[in-house]
Amino acid sequence: MDDAVEILADIAKRSCFQTTRESHLMIDDYYLTAKAQEMLFDRFPSAQVKCKNGVVFVTIETTLSQEQEIINKIIDLLKEKDIDGIKDVKVNAVLFDSGD
Repeated sequence: MDDAVEILADIAKRSCFQTTRESHLMIDDYYLTAKAQEMLFDRFPSAQVKCKNGVVFVTIETTLSQEQEIINKIIDLLKEKDIDGIKDVKVNAVLFDSGD
């Protein structure tokens, strides 16, 4: 058992398992994506959220009549929570026919 632990500890020290600047940035983006998704989920559960370099991208379906209102609500929700690391919020409203 001790030998197995020693072997695994030595393997974990190898350079291929060490974090890099790029891997830290990826983890930060995954974290911001999760936090933004959490903030939006109650009001906009269908919103698709991604983050790249601290910029949160939200895609959501809406009608033309509600487009600007929903975009503003999403931006306000994410900015009011002041999530550390979010540099900007971009919302892409995909329009669908409301049948009106």
